[in-house]
Amino acid sequence: MKQAQEIQKLVEMLKKQAQELELLEESTQPIIENITDSIKPMVQALPELDDIIKNQNISDLTLSLLLQIEDNPTFLNALYQFVLKRNIDEEGLKSGLENLAKGVSRLQILTNLLTSQEFKALKTSVNLDKTLKLKLIAFKALSRLPIFSKWWSKWLKDQETYLKHQGKLEKQSLQHEEVIQALIEKMGQLKHSIQDWSVIRAELKYTQLNFETRLKQISQPIQEGVEPEVNPDITRDKYDAFYVAFENECRGRLEQIHQQQSIYLPYLTKKATQPVLDIGCGRGEWLELLQQNNMPAKGVDLNLTMVEFCKQKGLEVTYQNALDYLKQQPDNSFSAVTGFHIIEHLPFETLFDIVQQIHRVLTPKGTVIFETPNPENILVGSHTFYHDPTHRNPITPTFIQFLMRYHGFVDAEILRLHPYPEEAKVKGFDPLTERVNGHLCGPQDFAIITHKPKV
Repeated sequence: MKQAQEIQKLVEMLKKQAQELELLEESTQPIIENITDSIKPMVQALPELDDIIKNQNISDLTLSLLLQIEDNPTFLNALYQFVLKRNIDEEGLKSGLENLAKGVSRLQILTNLLTSQEFKALKTSVNLDKTLKLKLIAFKALSRLPIFSKWWSKWLKDQETYLKHQGKLEKQSLQHEEVIQALIEKMGQLKHSIQDWSVIRAELKYTQLNFETRLKQISQPIQEGVEPEVNPDITRDKYDAFYVAFENECRGRLEQIHQQQSIYLPYLTKKATQPVLDIGCGRGEWLELLQQNNMPAKGVDLNLTMVEFCKQKGLEVTYQNALDYLKQQPDNSFSAVTGFHIIEHLPFETLFDIVQQIHRVLTPKGTVIFETPNPENILVGSHTFYHDPTHRNPITPTFIQFLMRYHGFVDAEILRLHPYPEEAKVKGFDPLTERVNGHLCGPQDFAIITHKPKV
């Protein structure tokens, strides 16, 4: 805005000077000598062209766009930047204004710069159509002959008219691109706002479902003389509510989780007739992703509020202990079993039995995917792992590989995931620095992907 005001002041100054010097009249009289003193503040105030036309670099502009600049001093300065890579000097501005006042074509002034010794000494290129450049230089040479002089002037006029028309189209195109970019930015802001509201709605829905569920449990009629039983689920109410809020705070946005979990889709068989089972399905992000990819899936979780929330979204989820649920399933009933950030919550005996049951319920060549925090990263193993108070102990890649192999799984693969961003790392490329970065800023999670043998 400030530069635009400066440009406007410059234009008004030039108009005033022109009126005083009678430059606006159709006259071919030379400009008076003392114009040099009036030009000095103009030269100092001339703005850069990239602030005039869409903040683009002068070298990237086309001649067509340059010709769109109506103000003569600003155009002359832009032309000097375009050809000679510098701002115009006082003598150049004075000479240029004189020629334009006499009716000399802007293209002819361009040609004079292209054939100048200064431009030749630069040994640089200019963003100009090669054919047009050759014509300008060749026709200028021919114009010295009287027979070509009149034709040269007409050709310049026609060419300038054409280029100005082309420039208008280019300018409109730039304006349209700017509008489109502004709309894209607004859409991005709106998208984030919608996501923020989605989180708030989810939290409110959790709270509503939580109260409705507990209300049903405590509103059962009490028989006279019979001591009412305390439903253990009611005692979990405050802990479930806390964990739902904790998940919303720390787990991340749905879109982000889908992006992270999508790397596992290629490991699953889309043609499988048996469903995928997700243990500890939580808010159902993985189940939704499977559903979007036309893969049948079921979930099991011990947080009643989360289970009800998943059901509201049309997901098939059971409220039950994962081990008890697995024991009730028939052999070869699932094509894959997954668990995201669940195994670090389990006692060893429970994890051992769950893996044993998974081997039984999986179809031959079925897949197991477990993702968990990576204690190979010292910051994870000693600090961030304990953000979640329900975590028991970190699981190492070595241990989980052995446990899966012990129960008969084969072809285990370890994926190390989600390293800290580059800006968090210690600067340097020597072996010691890289080793420190590996231990402190390496992958924050890892996943094991393994399979039940075919036979």
